[in-house]
Amino acid sequence: MESLLSGLNPEQKKAANRLLGPVLVLAGAGSGKTRTLTYRTANLIDKGVNPENILTLTFTNKAANNMKEKIAELIGSEKANKIWMGTFHSIGLRILRANLNSIGYRNNVSIYDSADSESLLKSIITDPRIEISKKEYPPARMLSLISEMKNELIRPDEAKQFMKKNYAQTTYDPRRIVQIYKKYEELKKKYNAFDFGDLILMPVYLFKYNPKVLKFYQKKFQYVQIDEYQDSNTAQYVFSKMLSKPQNNIMVVGDDDQAIYGFRGADFRNILNFSEDFEDVFEVKLEKNYRSTKSIVNTANDLIKHNKVRKGKKSYTDNEEGKDIKIASTANNEKEGKFVVKEIQNLVNNKGFKYKDITILYRVNAQSLYIEKHLKSKSIPYEIIGAANFFDRKECQMFLNLLKFSLNPLDDLNIGLIIGYYKNNLGATTIKKLKQYSDENNIGLLETMREAHKVNGIGKKRNKYIQNFLENYLLPMEELRKEDLSLKTIINEVKNISQVERLINQMKNSDDRRENFNQLLGFIEEIIEKHEDFSLEELLEHIKLNAGQSVIDEDKSEDDNKIKLMTVHSSKGLEFPVVFVMGLEEKTFPHSFAVNSENKLAIEEERRLAYVAFTRAEKRLYLTYAKYRTKYGGGSFTTRSRFIDELLA
Repeated sequence: MESLLSGLNPEQKKAANRLLGPVLVLAGAGSGKTRTLTYRTANLIDKGVNPENILTLTFTNKAANNMKEKIAELIGSEKANKIWMGTFHSIGLRILRANLNSIGYRNNVSIYDSADSESLLKSIITDPRIEISKKEYPPARMLSLISEMKNELIRPDEAKQFMKKNYAQTTYDPRRIVQIYKKYEELKKKYNAFDFGDLILMPVYLFKYNPKVLKFYQKKFQYVQIDEYQDSNTAQYVFSKMLSKPQNNIMVVGDDDQAIYGFRGADFRNILNFSEDFEDVFEVKLEKNYRSTKSIVNTANDLIKHNKVRKGKKSYTDNEEGKDIKIASTANNEKEGKFVVKEIQNLVNNKGFKYKDITILYRVNAQSLYIEKHLKSKSIPYEIIGAANFFDRKECQMFLNLLKFSLNPLDDLNIGLIIGYYKNNLGATTIKKLKQYSDENNIGLLETMREAHKVNGIGKKRNKYIQNFLENYLLPMEELRKEDLSLKTIINEVKNISQVERLINQMKNSDDRRENFNQLLGFIEEIIEKHEDFSLEELLEHIKLNAGQSVIDEDKSEDDNKIKLMTVHSSKGLEFPVVFVMGLEEKTFPHSFAVNSENKLAIEEERRLAYVAFTRAEKRLYLTYAKYRTKYGGGSFTTRSRFIDELLA
C-alpha cells in the first residue's frame, strides 16, 4: 500500500495516512480530493479494517460509484463492495429498510420524488373538507416549506414555532401549515411511502428514540468519511455526527469556497465549525491544482479572496501559464451571443479544440435562449445539461408507476395516477368519490374499488367499469408480488398486463415516446445485468435515487461531439478545456436576490458560485457581459458585475 500512496503528493499522503480521530481535509478545486479519499479508504482496509465497518457518504451516486470502482482497482471488488458507500439518502433508506417495524412501516415502501409529493399536497389542499385555498397555499410552495423543515429536522408538531420564527412576515397562517404538513405525513404513512426528506429525518429520530438501533450502527461504523461536506444541511450534519460517536474516527472532505447550495438548505458553517465540533482535529489543506493553467488558478484566487467568511487557502499549480483570461464587453446580449459563437468557431477551426471540449455556463436557465439562437444559426451542435430529467418523461413515469403498483398496492396516490392513464370512463369525479369513501372508512383505494357498489354516487354502470379495470389491470399486477418470479419476468408481465405500449401509441409524439420507452427498458436491463440480485424494490429505489443524474443522458453526452450548455450549479464537479461564463452583470451574476438581500453572506455565496464557474476551466476561460440586457420581455442597461471589477482592480 505504501507504494500506492507514493503516487500521492505530500499533503494528499498526510490525509490518506491519518486513520484515527477527526480529520478535516480542505480541498481546493482540482486538487485530487476524490483520489485522496479513495486511497485513504484502501489504506484503511489494507491496515486490517473490515470494509463493512467503513461508512462513506457522498452527495451523488455518480461520485459513490466512481470511488467504489477506483477502490476495487486497488484492493479488489469483493472488499470494495462491502463498504457502506453511497449518498446520504441511499444510506438513510438502507437503514430505514432494516428497521421498518420500528417506525410503523411495512415492507415494499414507495419513494416519492418531488412530483409525487406535490401531487399528494395538491390533493390535500384541494380537498373541500379541509377548506384551504390553493391560491394562498400553492402545493409547490408548501412542498418547498416542508422540505426546508425536514432539512432542519422540524416535524409537524414543531412547525408552528418554526413558521413564527422564520416566516413571520408572510401571510401564511402557521396553524394551516401544521394542518397541511400533518395530513401529508399521515397519508404518506398510510400509503407506505417516504419522501426524500424522510430518508435523513427519520433515521435521526429513529436513533434518537431507539438508542439500541443507534448503538448498533455506531458500533458497525468504526470509520465515517464524508465527501463535499460544505454541502451538508442540518439533518445530514446531525445524522453523520450521531453515527461517528463515540470513536470520532470521522474524516470530512470539502471546500468552503465551493459551498453553493445555501438556497436548498446547505449550511457551509458545518465545514467552518468542524474543529469546534470535535477535539484535536487534524487539518490538511490540498492546495495544488492539477486541472487548470496558472492564469486560471490565479484568476480564481483573485476572486475568492474577497470573501470574508472562509477558512483561507490559496491554490497553486505547476501547470503552464496558459492564455490570459479573456474578458469581453458587448453592447447587448445579441452581440454577446455573436461574440461567443465567433470565438467557438475560431477555437474549433483554428486552435485544435472540439465542440465537446467547450461549455457555456450561465447563472439561470432562461439565459440559454439567447445563446441557443446563435448556435443554431451557425449549425453548431449543442446540448443542454440538467434541463430535464429522462425519467420525468410521461411514458417513463407511467411504466415506473405501474411497476411501483405491483410492489406497493397500498399507495393510493399512485393508483389515482394509474387510473388516469387509461381512457376507461373513470374520471376525476369518480376517483374523488372513491378516495372520500376510502378516507372515511380508513381503507385503501384498492379495497374501496373492490366494494365500489357501496360508494354513494357510483351506480351499477360505473361500478362495472371499476370492476373491469380491477380485473383486467390492477388485480393481475397485484398478484405478481405474491409469486416467486424473477425481476425480468415481473417487468415483462407488468408490460403485458398493463398494455403500456398501447397507451404510449395513443399519446402525442408517440414515435419519440416509444423510442424513450425502449431506451428505458434497455436501461432497466443494464441495471439488472449489473445487479443480478436486485429485487423490484431495489430496482425502483436505484432509479429514483439516480433520477437526478440520468445515466442515459450522461452516456449520450460523452459520445457526442457537442458543446454543453448548463447553469453554473449543474457544472459543479465537472471540468472542460474551454469555459465561457456569460452574463456577468449586477443582478444577473450576482443574482438580483443576492444584490437586494440584507444578508451580506448572499453575495459571498454568489462569489463562490463564480469561483466554481471559473475553476471548471482547464485551458481557456472567457468572461462576458452585456451593457444592455433583454430579459422577461423587457430590457435595461446594466452595471458590470462586481466580480469582474474585483479581477481588474
